[in-house]
Amino acid sequence: MKQAERQFRSGFLPDHGSMANLFTPEDFADDEALIAKTTSFVEKKVLPRMEAIESHDYAVIRQLFHEAGEIGLSAIEIAEAFGGLSLGKKIACLVAEKMGPAGSFGVSFNIHTGVGILPYVYFGTDEQKQKYLPKLASGEWIGAYALTEPGAGSDALNAKTTAVLNDTGTGWVLNGEKQWITNARIADVFVVFAKTEKGMTAFIVEKKAFPGVSAGAEEKKMGIKGSSTATLILEDVVVPRENILGEIGKGHHVALNILNMARLKLAFLNLGTAKQALQLAVNYAKERRQFQTALIDFTMIQEKAADMAVAIYGAESAAYRTVGVVEQDVHGLCSAGELVKVLSNYALECAASKVRCSEVLDHVVDEAVQIHGAAAASCKIIL
Repeated sequence: MKQAERQFRSGFLPDHGSMANLFTPEDFADDEALIAKTTSFVEKKVLPRMEAIESHDYAVIRQLFHEAGEIGLSAIEIAEAFGGLSLGKKIACLVAEKMGPAGSFGVSFNIHTGVGILPYVYFGTDEQKQKYLPKLASGEWIGAYALTEPGAGSDALNAKTTAVLNDTGTGWVLNGEKQWITNARIADVFVVFAKTEKGMTAFIVEKKAFPGVSAGAEEKKMGIKGSSTATLILEDVVVPRENILGEIGKGHHVALNILNMARLKLAFLNLGTAKQALQLAVNYAKERRQFQTALIDFTMIQEKAADMAVAIYGAESAAYRTVGVVEQDVHGLCSAGELVKVLSNYALECAASKVRCSEVLDHVVDEAVQIHGAAAASCKIIL
């Protein structure tokens, strides 16, 4: 489609368009579906190391990132020119789904391939892409995204971190703290948002190369304990001018649109975990017997399993429909301005998928625990 003929839509909820163009998992081509088999990596490499991951063994976690990079799992949405595979969003979301059973590592990996990589893909210069994307694609480097602050959570653009041009005009001096940053203690490079005189701006900040960058202690969390979550501390960090991502004063374009895609990937991660919970529950119900009858043969257990499957099916359908139309509309776009316009059109759909898939995961895991009963402590769902 020629650029002049491209029509931007305001999402699919108000405009259904042609129902024949809706994407479903069954629409994956055979070679695309094979990508899912590479995520046997989760079963073979990640699950045997869950104890080390949950205890924050950073060496093990970094090795897993490297191994995932070796088989291309980090390179899905990166162009071939920058060390990627150019396979698009649908495949990337399929991989995110298959990472669901990886628990905490799946969360860390999703952040790396989502908000840790996509800002460069969408808003980076060719020089920035050439410098950072090959390392992020291979797993040599781990990416992170620093937006939230102690006083700026949902109101993310009310950040207090500042960026001031130095006396020589060669770099920006960053000061502030970013809170609840996933991968904070293992990441090599961060996309950091700070206020300049012209407004919020995105900066590329390297941990080792830029003095003044440090991470606080690991947060003590209720779940997903194995993913690194800590405060990122910036003390007079000098960032070269060429490390501005996007335009000065327009960091909100980077922040909000990247978050839309992050929400969508999280929806798929939740789907993968929900499917794992359903499978574990059904397997257990087939093995466990009461009154000389397998649990799965009791009507109430059958109803629970059916309700879980129906909920997953509905959430999956909405999520794949969303990624299908997003990929269709971003295909062939080159300029950041066009990308921003398209991605912002689907903010509602991405958020709705994230909320629904999170709710379905909560429901399915709760039902899986009920089916396991007193054996729930041995259930292998790791959140």
